[in-house]
Amino acid sequence: MKRIIIVTFVLVLGLVLSSCDYISSPNDNSDWKEPVIGIFDLSSKDSIQKIFDAYPQKMYIKDLEELNVYAYVTGEIKNQEVWDVFIASVEQKENAAIIIVLYTIEGDPILLYVSYLDGLFYYAHDSSRDRFGGDETTFEGPFQYMIEFEDETRLVTILSEIEYASFEEYQNDSGFHYTRILLYLEKGEY
Repeated sequence: MKRIIIVTFVLVLGLVLSSCDYISSPNDNSDWKEPVIGIFDLSSKDSIQKIFDAYPQKMYIKDLEELNVYAYVTGEIKNQEVWDVFIASVEQKENAAIIIVLYTIEGDPILLYVSYLDGLFYYAHDSSRDRFGGDETTFEGPFQYMIEFEDETRLVTILSEIEYASFEEYQNDSGFHYTRILLYLEKGEY
């Protein structure tokens, strides 16, 4: 009887640990090095894919602060300074790129690559780490504008081919022009 209880305990513990996401960290692999984030347009899809592929399959929430990424995790921003540096570069019309990590409800990371190159924005979306998503990387752009809309309830950042005066104008026109919502944050989450 004691043996059955021990075996059952070990099996249950194994199941619990295997179902827990993000138990270890990228630092568990001493050979891992964060990739240099190059600044590319869509003619360099292979280079962008190599950046995505260089990140670990599991991006551990507790280790995000050690990574040079901007992340949105269950209502909390990680590494705001990474976003601020990217925005400052764009405002100075300096070429720049950023990796953004968003998490699904199940806790799987989605990686976004956004570059600003010679006055245009390029976007790539990698959902290969999403257990319920596809394995493909999508590439979009160029976009002429990155626009932030903020009101009393939200902060929305979009990439667009045209400049919108308000979020409502964007919503009313979103089917007619090439746009991509980059971030959608409810008040209190930023």
